[in-house]
Amino acid sequence: MHIKSTIYAFLALFLLTACSKSVDDDLGESTNFMKVTLGDKEEIYTDVSARWIDGGNYLEVRGTNDGSSWVAFTVMSEVSRVPAGSYTLDDSSPYTILALHNRTENDVQFNFAATRNTLSTLDKFELKIDNINDRAVEGTFSGTLIYVNGEVLVRSIAVKDGSFSTKIEAN
Repeated sequence: MHIKSTIYAFLALFLLTACSKSVDDDLGESTNFMKVTLGDKEEIYTDVSARWIDGGNYLEVRGTNDGSSWVAFTVMSEVSRVPAGSYTLDDSSPYTILALHNRTENDVQFNFAATRNTLSTLDKFELKIDNINDRAVEGTFSGTLIYVNGEVLVRSIAVKDGSFSTKIEAN
């Protein structure tokens, strides 16, 4: 009986460690992605990266395909390294978010953004970092980004069903 329970325990441990895939593992190219619906168009970015800024107090994640469309967001902290968790623009946490989407249409560049304490109440951004370590990060995001000319709202764009998984570049 003792050998049988030892074999089951070993098998369970093997399956848990062999089949689990998270940021604790080194991410391969197949898990380096950003997927998001912008307005009514789904974008799948294959050129995705992240980096620590300011000694790890800021985390920047960005994705693009060919440079004509890209999404980036930065979580900023004055007090600590960015941990896993949920973040919004107007929460009372010490973390500030800057979210951007830039794209070119008919040779015109549009710069959509969302950040804390803007004049518009339309911009919003929600980010959930599910897993993070020194080497990789993964999570989900959504919101509404705005394009303004001075204080005038020109356009907004819905950001839906965003997800990402990428390595974090070394400083």
